[in-house]
Amino acid sequence: MKIRTIFVPLMLYVLTLLLGASVSLAQDNKNDIKARMKERYSELKKLKKEGKVGETKLGSVKPVTEKYAKDKDIQKIVSAENADREKLYRTIAKEAKTTVKIVRKNNAFRIFQKASDEEYFEDREGKWRQKKKLKKKN
Repeated sequence: MKIRTIFVPLMLYVLTLLLGASVSLAQDNKNDIKARMKERYSELKKLKKEGKVGETKLGSVKPVTEKYAKDKDIQKIVSAENADREKLYRTIAKEAKTTVKIVRKNNAFRIFQKASDEEYFEDREGKWRQKKKLKKKN
C-alpha cells in the first residue's frame, strides 16, 4: 500500500515531465527557428556565392553538384537549413490558414527577388542556372 502511494504520484510526475519535454521539443517557436537560421545565414550565403548551394523552386536549398552533395560540411548546413525552413513553413501556413506548398513557393519567389545575379536556382526542368541567366530566359 505504501509503495503504491509513492509510486503512482512519482510515475505521474515523470510522465508529465517527459510529455512536457517532448511537446516543447516538437514545437519550436518561430523565434527559435529564425535564430538558428540567422546563425547559419553567413555560411549559407557564402556557399551560395561560391556556387556550391542553390535554391529550389519549392523554397529549400540544395547542393548544385554531386561533388558538393557529398561534402559533409555542406550536407550539415543544407540539412539544418531545410529542416528549419520546413518547420517555419508549417508554422506560417498554420497561422495564415493556407497550405505549406503556397508558403514554400512564396518564400522561393521572395528569395529569388533578393538574390544576387550569380546565385543558383533550380529551373523548371530541375537544372541549375544562375539568376542572371534565368532572367534573360523569361
